[in-house]
Amino acid sequence: MILSSLLLLTQLLAADQPQEKSEPTLVFVCAGQSNMDGRAPVAGLTGPLAAFAKPQEDVLIRFSSGGLARKLREEKELKPLAPGCSDGDKKFGPEIGFGRTLAEKLKGRKIVLVKVAEGGTNLHTQWNPKTQNALYARLLANVRETEEQIAKTGAKCELAGMIWMQGEADAGKAVGAYEKNLTDFIATVRHDLKSDKLPFVIGEVCADNPGYTAIRKVQKAVAAQVPGVGFASSDGCKTIDKNVHFDAAGQIELGKRFAEEMIKLKNPKN
Repeated sequence: MILSSLLLLTQLLAADQPQEKSEPTLVFVCAGQSNMDGRAPVAGLTGPLAAFAKPQEDVLIRFSSGGLARKLREEKELKPLAPGCSDGDKKFGPEIGFGRTLAEKLKGRKIVLVKVAEGGTNLHTQWNPKTQNALYARLLANVRETEEQIAKTGAKCELAGMIWMQGEADAGKAVGAYEKNLTDFIATVRHDLKSDKLPFVIGEVCADNPGYTAIRKVQKAVAAQVPGVGFASSDGCKTIDKNVHFDAAGQIELGKRFAEEMIKLKNPKN
């Protein structure tokens, strides 16, 4: 099984020319709570969205969903990007729109996504880098394991950026500490992943929810104040419930906005 997975990965990442002349595989990290994990139904990918329901061979992904308060569901081997990389195989998050848009804008580049998420998780404790055996530690492990997987194929890789969709769980009493916690989180991620200028995009929690006003204000402030940090607006993105979880069209649009903002950060002169 391991041998066949490595063979498939080698084929998918195979360069058209000698490795020393080829560009490295770009690795993007996707992390957060339920709107990163994704509650959008795959059944919503119909009509103009139907193409997003199909596997995308030129973007690979591995994911880890749950593991604290929820049942752990994960895929450790890299596979073509497709819906189902969530706490259920009939759901998806922004990774679908994000990966497809990156592939369109970064023509010819090999792209790998590493997704770690769990619904209902907060930044002050469950994502806090100081909390032992929680989500941050799993995030680092998944990124490092992915880099090792790519290296085994003989390919080079570049940690190219991170998108963050989280904040609803901190919208209550923890909101006062959220700006410092998020700023510190970004700095720690960059330090631990040995990428001090890692492009980082913050996704806006539902713009139509008045209960998230303070969190949205902080998200915008951090994006404006911290170098190399962007902001993906959720304005106009509809939900499947009372302005919390984005629907299929909303998640696809949010993913596109993440990608567009990431491209801006990586190419500020364009």
